[in-house]
Amino acid sequence: MERVQFQQEQMLAELRDLVQKGLFTQVEVKQIMKKRTQFETALVRRIAKKGDFLRYAAYEMGLEQLRRKRLQRLNLPKTKATISDYALVRRQFHILERALRRFKADVGLWTQYIQVAKRAGARSLVGRITARALQLHPNVPSLYIIAASHELSHTSPSAARSLLQRGLRLNADSIDLWREYVRMELHFIEGMRRRWNVLGIPVEEEKKKSIDDGQMDIDIDIGDTGNPVFINDDQEQKPPDEVVTAEQGGDAGEAARKAIMEGAIVKSAMSSAAKGMLYLNFVHSNCSHAELEALPRIDLFTQLENLIRTYPCQPQLRTILLDELYFLLQQAVPHDPQAIKMQATRRLRELTSEKAKDGALSEKERLVDSLQYANEQLMNAVNHGPVHGSRVEISAIYADFVKEWCQLPTLDATLKQYLTSSLHVLAQRLDASPILRATYLRIQLCDSVPSKKIVKLARRYSLSTDSPEVWLARLDIEKIVNEDDIKSTWSLARSAVHDCQNKDGVEKVWLWGLDHLTNLYENREALFENLLKQSMENPSDRSIHQTLLLRYVSDVVYAECSDSANRHNLIRKIPIAYMPTKTVWESLFSHESAYQQDAMRLEDGLPADQVSDSYAQVPFLGVYRGADALSMVEQAIIELEDDENLNAGMPSYFSFTSLQIVGIGTGSNLTLDGVVECDAAIMDGITSDFGSIGAVPGVKNPIRLASTVLRHSRKPDVLGRIRPLTLVSNGAHEFARRNGVETVPPESMISPQAARDWQKWVERYKDAREGVVSEVDPLPDDVMQDTVGAVGLDSFGNMAAGVSRTYSGGLLLKCSGRVGEVSDDSAGSRKSNQLSQAAVFGAGCWAQLSSDGRTGLACSISGVGEHIIQAGLARAIGDAYWSSERIERQGHGQVDVHELLVSILTERFYRPASDRGTARPNAGVLLLTREAQEDGSAIPLLWCDDPSASPECKQI
Repeated sequence: MERVQFQQEQMLAELRDLVQKGLFTQVEVKQIMKKRTQFETALVRRIAKKGDFLRYAAYEMGLEQLRRKRLQRLNLPKTKATISDYALVRRQFHILERALRRFKADVGLWTQYIQVAKRAGARSLVGRITARALQLHPNVPSLYIIAASHELSHTSPSAARSLLQRGLRLNADSIDLWREYVRMELHFIEGMRRRWNVLGIPVEEEKKKSIDDGQMDIDIDIGDTGNPVFINDDQEQKPPDEVVTAEQGGDAGEAARKAIMEGAIVKSAMSSAAKGMLYLNFVHSNCSHAELEALPRIDLFTQLENLIRTYPCQPQLRTILLDELYFLLQQAVPHDPQAIKMQATRRLRELTSEKAKDGALSEKERLVDSLQYANEQLMNAVNHGPVHGSRVEISAIYADFVKEWCQLPTLDATLKQYLTSSLHVLAQRLDASPILRATYLRIQLCDSVPSKKIVKLARRYSLSTDSPEVWLARLDIEKIVNEDDIKSTWSLARSAVHDCQNKDGVEKVWLWGLDHLTNLYENREALFENLLKQSMENPSDRSIHQTLLLRYVSDVVYAECSDSANRHNLIRKIPIAYMPTKTVWESLFSHESAYQQDAMRLEDGLPADQVSDSYAQVPFLGVYRGADALSMVEQAIIELEDDENLNAGMPSYFSFTSLQIVGIGTGSNLTLDGVVECDAAIMDGITSDFGSIGAVPGVKNPIRLASTVLRHSRKPDVLGRIRPLTLVSNGAHEFARRNGVETVPPESMISPQAARDWQKWVERYKDAREGVVSEVDPLPDDVMQDTVGAVGLDSFGNMAAGVSRTYSGGLLLKCSGRVGEVSDDSAGSRKSNQLSQAAVFGAGCWAQLSSDGRTGLACSISGVGEHIIQAGLARAIGDAYWSSERIERQGHGQVDVHELLVSILTERFYRPASDRGTARPNAGVLLLTREAQEDGSAIPLLWCDDPSASPECKQI
């Protein structure tokens, strides 16, 4: 608070002076002091916020404005300046200085400080601020532009040029800097022209003056954001050094003046800009020099052209500079489609285009010549495109060019016919781009009712391509001339565009009939259901399916004619038949909330607007509850991992995450080295995504780490690397730490009971290995507790499965780094270097849905890992299930899942294990199936099997 009191003391003199002048009252001064104290208190906090400084500065700016207005209103006599005349402005600077000491990296704050100083007229301060800002942020182009603007506004063109040149050396890829540098040189040329006119030095361009005197009496400079800033001519300017030669007499002076007036300096600047861009493209790309032309910076040339055309300079100079610009464009990127378009349409832009398009064609002949030139240049580029990608792009540019001009209502019919004929010639080529054909058909469709020739042409074009644009054009044409067969044409279009990469276009084809054929379908609900079933047949159509389902919700479920009972039935059907996504559920909530003003109540009594609309929590109308299958399985296994009755349970320890004592279980068995390790895996049925971890120490819930690996594998890598599906040992532990999965000290996972068991059996193991005893009894079953697992089915029909050999899963004396077991009769121990089923794809868990999403299965396996891995047991059960389902669909009889389990376990697991001499093959199966019924619904069935009991089934 001492700093606050110090600042308060500094305010007293200025506040006293404001009261003495009658600008503020005592009450107002007290309010000012109170407000400032609040701001100062906020600024001295340990972590001050930038907003506090900005609000404080804004408050002081408001006070200064109020002071000025009151001073003007009171009309006080002019006296010697006192402290209150400058203290408020000085305080603004002081606040911003303090802010910059804390937030030096904030470029926006530097810019605000400069603007405040400019408004206050503090010229020298602006210079100091910009110098400091550039020293800290040399790679921010806007700061160089602001600094150059400041120097130019105070008649320092040489300093401005130096600033911009320094900025370009450090930021050669900044288009804004190049544009402002060229603008400054244009300003220099115009300034020299007027100077020489005043001095009586002859200038050749003076004879061709085209801009009125009033406009040319002002100079143009660059502003803070690139906008023109006008500076009066009466400012005294000291001639820069480069002018000296031009103002000398004789041939040398005349030649120098001529070079300046013809834009030699601007030409040099533009040439440097073009070369600088090409060099940067070459440095920052991994392509050869031949491929370099495919990396243009067309924006640079576009902005420079716009600058030269709009800058108030002599017409002759403008023409010279444009010629140079187009020459550089041709040299830099000769084959770039946008550059070709820019070159081809140059003459059209030089016409009075607005008048031409409005019908006032005073220069009709020039318009015809310019249009013909542009058309021929673009056609030539389409015919002789250097590479396929460029040809496709230039074809799209030409199509847009023809379409734009043909849509002008004032365009002469002859010119329109000329353009459409040219387009037709290109569209007839065998390798013509689909966009050319689609555009030609669209233009013909706009002119009149399509003729039979156009219909035939549309059919021929569409049958040879999967382009959505061509098919959409054909559909629009067919709807007009052949409405009877339009349904079959639409169906053909959906099939034809199926493999097209333009998914937005494919989506338009699917939606076309919904927008144009409503009168041809009496049952709109049946139409939607048919489309939804088709879109579910291929996983690549998921985005289309979601869009259709959203339209189904808005157009059918919440149609105006839909009653409440029917609406509820349709909603109940959505999760069963159509696999809705989070976005669809959000739409349902939104529509229902709007439909019922009093907010629909769910079964649990919460209003709809208070229920989370996330994918993990979408209970709607009380029909389905719970999270998605993957999260359900993960949480279920976490409960088993934390269960005190299993050897998955941890001993008591203090959790820093939950800030409480956690775990009262008997603890997990130890490896041969006396540590606790764990394995886990989880699989998503709808995507077949899989994640697993093995031999990981110090992780509280291994299934959570496996789930994190799965979700991490779904994200694209910035370097294009393949995401891992399985992580082991210390690498997995480090991954857990980086991704927020709770870790614990490895020693905290050892319970006293587990330590006693380990000590007892490790001594027997060493005695057997050293020959002290000839035989050791095998490990008893009470220290061989094994894997936990879960299967799940969510309300959307998705299924998931998971398995966790938690904290070594209970198998005692395994080798460190091992997550599987094999018998060792000499010691009665279990040891191996292989992964267990808990971490191997297709061994410990399996989840999969059918292509239509109506049926599926999720399987979790427990037992001896090596035996399960050799059998690939989980996947073997899945493959057998899908084979039996195909047999059932073909009408060859119904296959009992009970018999299928018995067969697989016998033939693929028990018998091969016994043949290998395994004394105790061990496996337990938890199988969840979702089986279709005759009425179109699907029911879940849970099947269980273990070595000590027969397979049994019960319906959930």
